[in-house]
Amino acid sequence: MDTDVKFMFEFHNVGQGLFYTGKISEFNFVYDCGSLSSPQKTDFLGNSIKNYKAQLNNNYLNLLVISHFHEDHVNGLDRLLNGLKVDEVIIPYYSLIERLILAIGTVNQPFWYYEFLSNPITFLLERNVEKIVLIMDEGRNIDETDQTAIGNKKVRIEYINWEKELVGELWEFKFFYHYSTPKKIAEFKNCLKKNGINEVDIPKHIKNMKKYRIIFKTCYNKITKQNLNNTSLLMYHGPINLNRNVSYFTTSSFATLGGFWSLPSISYKLTKEFGHFLTGDINLKSRNIKIYNYYSNVLEKIEVTQIPHHGSINNWKPRILNDIPNCNLWIASAGILGKNGHPHVDIIQELILKNRLFGWSNELNKITIEGKIVK
Repeated sequence: MDTDVKFMFEFHNVGQGLFYTGKISEFNFVYDCGSLSSPQKTDFLGNSIKNYKAQLNNNYLNLLVISHFHEDHVNGLDRLLNGLKVDEVIIPYYSLIERLILAIGTVNQPFWYYEFLSNPITFLLERNVEKIVLIMDEGRNIDETDQTAIGNKKVRIEYINWEKELVGELWEFKFFYHYSTPKKIAEFKNCLKKNGINEVDIPKHIKNMKKYRIIFKTCYNKITKQNLNNTSLLMYHGPINLNRNVSYFTTSSFATLGGFWSLPSISYKLTKEFGHFLTGDINLKSRNIKIYNYYSNVLEKIEVTQIPHHGSINNWKPRILNDIPNCNLWIASAGILGKNGHPHVDIIQELILKNRLFGWSNELNKITIEGKIVK
């Protein structure tokens, strides 16, 4: 490697959601693309997607990763994929019943979102996607209704964790699938049967959710839904065996100890460790040994971490700062006027007291991390 390798990563200003993009040399990738922040006033997500696509060469995206299927992480997919050719998409596997649960609990979304939940594989292949990697938990079975789509030669299955080297073997991507079974799902299935709903008809019902939601409501109320938030595809990415410095700067507003925000400013750093850790909506409050064991060889290389679930205190423990000891920049992607209290003030204070930078990607603040691996 005789020349500098330039890169740029952005947490886009989409509000309550996540739209993260990366460019390493000529390799372009996206992790999640969604937002709940009011499109009727300003379409923050739509504007971000439009600006991002204008920068892509030949309308070509190398990699799209979806952490999970909640609308604030995927409801920009249709606009993102429109007119693009995508080489590879990596997604977690949700069973048909789990996708039905998501559809019942999600209102006021466009038809294409329910079409996506009905059959994610077919939806993606019909939109110029060349290859799909489906990551799932070992021991789980593929639903019979999904067998045909997953049998396509463009689709392959990987289990729990998976890694690959990209960008000329310069950069590595390490994925971990954390699966959480919704409680009382057996009761939900039995309720569907008692109400005469056959599993083979569920894809059709998902597509027509506005019509069928009332039929499912009784069964839906029997289950605990929040665990579907905790099924997420985590992603680490960073340079491989880096023996040269990374020079980078971050453009953002940062939190201060007094509760104020700085004006947009540039923070410059020279480092040998430059991994990014993207967590979707996973709950890291309880220490998951499998996750930390899998990432053990890169935890000290992480420089940037996405705070789980938009900065929810329910997904956080101060111990995380010890588990990822060298991480300098912690970022929450959340709306300014969100009703859930994201990002939580206790997390912000904890980070500042430990001399970490806290960045808040919201409707008004995009965080850009740009630099190069220097000779």
